[in-house]
Parts: sequence; structure tokens; C-alpha cells
Amino acid sequence: MALIKSYLIDNVESTLKCDLNIKKENDLPMGLKLRYMVFKTFIDDKPIFCCMSGGRFIDGQPHLTPVGEAALLALCNITSSSKDVIIFQEVKLGKTPLKVKVKKYLKKVPRNSVICFVGDMTNELDGVLMPILNVKGTISL
Repeated sequence: MALIKSYLIDNVESTLKCDLNIKKENDLPMGLKLRYMVFKTFIDDKPIFCCMSGGRFIDGQPHLTPVGEAALLALCNITSSSKDVIIFQEVKLGKTPLKVKVKKYLKKVPRNSVICFVGDMTNELDGVLMPILNVKGTISL
């Protein structure tokens, strides 16, 4: 059985423009440092870089929230990842347990892949993905 282990990457940033928009929309202090749900995840010993982005798929295309877009941009700023291909993977609850689905997604991609998990992070998936990714702490890259 494959083991998933993840670390929140604490030193990747989105773009200044995205951060400013989020701060303005949410009345946050301009000096506040924003961090996003961006992870270095291992399935067994294979590293994968992923983020949790709020949003949904419309006609097969991802439509991200402003925070979801910022998480994706932060993910793309990781220098050690392979950005030849970014995989957008919709995640939602259903009859198949989400843990089984996520393991399947992680197993089928090559080392250092970049996956953007897209879903309703505020409601349906609130508190659901973190335990599945088995977050152990933080890491700096």
C-alpha cells in the first residue's frame, strides 16, 4: 500500500499582483505575508509538487478563485519542479473515497510532477484534503 507524506512549502510566493488583490478584497494589512496551500508530497519515495486551489471545472476547463489562482502561481514558482506539464485535477466527494482517488492521481504521474487540485475548498473539501495528503509539517525549498 502506497504511503503519502506531505510538507507545506513555507517559502514560495505568488505574484505581487495576486497578493495585492487578495489583500484588498479581504481587507488584509498590506504588510501581511500570504502563504498558500502548496506542498511537496511524496507517494512512497516519489516527490510531487501540488497545490489546493479553490475553483471548479466548467466545460472541462479549470476556473479558479483568486486565492486558487494565487496558489497555482506559487506552485509554478517552485524551481525544482517540472513545469513542462501542469496537471489540473478536479477533486470532489463521491462514492469512491477521496483518499483512493488522490492516491491514484499521485501514483500515475512521474517524479517531480506538478498537480493543481481544484475543488470547493471552502465548503465541500474544507478539512478533507489535509489528512489525505498526510501533512507532516513545513519545508523550505
